Amino acid sequence: MILIKKIYKKILPEKLRINIRFLIKKINSVSYRGNQVKCNCCNKEFREFGSYGDREVKRVNAVCPWCSSLERTRVLWWYLSGSNLLNNQNKILHIAPERAIEKKLQKNNSIEYLSADLNPNLAMVKMDITNIQYNDDSFDLILCSHVISVVKQDKKALTEFLRVLKKDGVLILQEHIYTQYKETFEVFSADSDAERYKLYGAPYLQRCYGHDFENRLKDLGFKVKVINPAENLSPSEIHKFGFQNSGLLFICNK
Repeated sequence: MILIKKIYKKILPEKLRINIRFLIKKINSVSYRGNQVKCNCCNKEFREFGSYGDREVKRVNAVCPWCSSLERTRVLWWYLSGSNLLNNQNKILHIAPERAIEKKLQKNNSIEYLSADLNPNLAMVKMDITNIQYNDDSFDLILCSHVISVVKQDKKALTEFLRVLKKDGVLILQEHIYTQYKETFEVFSADSDAERYKLYGAPYLQRCYGHDFENRLKDLGFKVKVINPAENLSPSEIHKFGFQNSGLLFICNK
């Protein structure tokens, strides 16, 4: 089996393998027939959303069987689609793009859209967000979901976002907030997957953001508004669209 996987990866380019995975998921979505929940990204209804997670105990009612949107993806689209940010030829930079949202924004002729990732197979351009290759005041909107917690120099990345945002530009951040921490927990000396797994519960994390996350953003110069879906939607809507574990939206203005 390991040999077959190696041959598969060698023969097929990564971008094609990604597309094949999404196609297989769409084919398998027939097993979720029903109308108890609805994905607001692809507008399809299902019996339930699929389970998802990189730990032994996975989140239930989390991933869309058709477009693979997660709770945080759907709540981001809920906010964006109800705003005026997706018009007026706004220049939008989308970091580590969620496929379900990227596809929609690429078709939007009212904006100028650019997606970016360290892996060029996952976005339109390759980008290191601690050293963004664009001029000051380049973008009206930046979208960044669950990325800066895996970046070693998170403050440098956020400073770069501030630099390339236009005056009155908006950065929308999503990050998991660990409520057990009053202040963000990070150990700068942790430089191996094993150490990070032991400290944070995941090898890719560089820190666990605590209750001070909003103030960390303000200290860098952002004006911050926090959106909690649970305060804006009814319990039935939260369940219908699978927002239960979506987390908060941090709307950061320059």
